[in-house]
Amino acid sequence: MIGKYYEGIFRLTKKLSNHREARKGSFLVDLLNKHKLVLAFDSRPITLAEINRHISKHSLAPKTMIATGDKSTNRGKFLEAFKPGSELSNVIGLCSDSLSEGVNLQQASSVVHLDMPSVVRIAEQRVGRIDRMDSPHKRIEAWWPKDAEEFALSSDDRFIERFETVENLLGSNLPLPDSMQSKVSVVSTKEMIREFEKTEISNWDGISDAFENVRKLVHGENSLVATDIYEAYRRVKVRVLSRVSLVRAEKPWAFFCLTAGMLGAPRWIFLPNYNAEPITELDAVVDKLREALTQVIEDMPLDEKAGTVLRTFINLVAKMERSLLSRKKQRALKEMQLVLGSYIKTAAKASNQDEVDHFDRILKMLKMENPDHQPDWDEVAARWLDIIRPVWYEELKQPRIKPLLLKDIRKKLILAKDTLQPEIIEHFRSFPVQKQTDKRILACIIGVA
Repeated sequence: MIGKYYEGIFRLTKKLSNHREARKGSFLVDLLNKHKLVLAFDSRPITLAEINRHISKHSLAPKTMIATGDKSTNRGKFLEAFKPGSELSNVIGLCSDSLSEGVNLQQASSVVHLDMPSVVRIAEQRVGRIDRMDSPHKRIEAWWPKDAEEFALSSDDRFIERFETVENLLGSNLPLPDSMQSKVSVVSTKEMIREFEKTEISNWDGISDAFENVRKLVHGENSLVATDIYEAYRRVKVRVLSRVSLVRAEKPWAFFCLTAGMLGAPRWIFLPNYNAEPITELDAVVDKLREALTQVIEDMPLDEKAGTVLRTFINLVAKMERSLLSRKKQRALKEMQLVLGSYIKTAAKASNQDEVDHFDRILKMLKMENPDHQPDWDEVAARWLDIIRPVWYEELKQPRIKPLLLKDIRKKLILAKDTLQPEIIEHFRSFPVQKQTDKRILACIIGVA
């Protein structure tokens, strides 16, 4: 009986046309008539591979690059190709959502949503890779899909994704009602675009935006840096690895601007004292800087005392970097440790020493406490989320009365050891390690008591 069902599915599958993916490929090729570099996002890597296949058959056959969480896609070359200042042209970049945040790809001037983003946040992150303040383009384009009803995003999918996001970032005790599973409607393209544009307008309406308070540090009546000084330093062409300023203070405090590499946005961190929690929200950091630098500023020499204060704060930043990740990525790392710990126990019971050694090496890196040799936590979490995404999506399709959390799929990940092990080995054949904290400081201000 089961065989007949599979045979029926097979017959129906054979009737499916490839026109949908072929048309997407043709559309991307056509965009190269207007744009030198084009980015396209889809949440499923298998779709990217299929569209890439269709593009390769096109008569013009432009160069394509694929970047997903899979190490084999060579994300480094992809990021290099689309970074600011890249001179490449006639290239289509096919991306999974693992590249939708935290990287600068603004040499491209067009972005295409190959599938409908389930929430506006994802759309903002995708478009935000090219819609940046230092974009070399006067105009960029964002294209949205208008799918047939059979393929369109449903309200259920969107609601569950949004609810899961709120739970992961903020926490929630509200369960999903059963009725939500029965009232399914298609999310229209126009509705999604309106919501996206409404969000964009509210953030960039000329009255207030995310960087307004930052700009006021160097512009306007209440700026902390004189205009002539700012303009002089802004035009300096000599490369400065880092800038350290020491000022007299009633108690030690520190501000750091850490690089995220050539392709990532720098991170601002303010430490009010040796024991306080780090402040990383941009407006809050600006407020703390104004509070600390509004009085008469007295420069301090880099003597032994100041050096001790500086080293103490650098060590503190190094120890807390993992805690600066988003809550979802912190949870991903925690779950990764638990799952790998279970894999080690299973391999040990089976007397498979090679597996024990391999998983143990990864686990030791996750527990690394040496601030001079610590993992690139953001990249590690991103790779783990890519590995477990198929299990996550399968579970997300099941009827639920509460939002799906990372811990909810832990047992399934443990049972899927044999399936996931090759992926883990491939993704962590080399473990991403970041430079020492003091090597990633672009600028810092240290208050010395």
